[in-house]
Amino acid sequence: MTMAFDICRLDDRWCEAAFDLATEVFVRHSSLHLAVGATLSSYRAYVAAYFCRDVLDGLSLVAIDRLNNTLIGVLLVRDFIKPASVPINDPRYAPIAAVTSQLAAIYRHRRHIVAGEVALVDMAAVNLIYAGQGVYRALRMALAAHAYDRGYRYVVGELSSTVTQRLVLDQLHHKNRAELALTDFIYDGKRPFASIPTPAKIILAEGRTAPGI
Repeated sequence: MTMAFDICRLDDRWCEAAFDLATEVFVRHSSLHLAVGATLSSYRAYVAAYFCRDVLDGLSLVAIDRLNNTLIGVLLVRDFIKPASVPINDPRYAPIAAVTSQLAAIYRHRRHIVAGEVALVDMAAVNLIYAGQGVYRALRMALAAHAYDRGYRYVVGELSSTVTQRLVLDQLHHKNRAELALTDFIYDGKRPFASIPTPAKIILAEGRTAPGI
């Protein structure tokens, strides 16, 4: 039986649950975070300031299970040109921030961007209990319409797993606008992600927003 869920804007009602879900998924299942030895407590301390800041933009979305009224997925979204930097008080996360910075620099070099034009998916997470039930796809499609209504022309986001790369590039037909090979990425004279077997690269993908999606 297909599950029923609703997509709505992330606001104060769901902020704590969204924060808990996103950080849990990243620490437990993101290949980059596993490679740098992320812990739940340190990562939550690291992202707390910008998570709350991004929610205020009004672009972020959540998926809510209708049956039990629980949050099952989240897209944390901000304007692309909004400064992303926060104090890195735990150096283990500096290589991840450097990957994001390099991808953004490549993208900026290829496209002139103004405020209100490009919406960036900063974090995306789905409760693993609901994996394979279309939650992430529904969130990404809803974001296209939501961002369009806010005047945005494009949605971009880092794709750091083979699953998201297949879905966003092959099914949603977003374009690969920047990429970094993980085995070749060097930070502070080291290759922090060389041990990651898959995916081979991190991709910054771009899709157009559209009404009625």
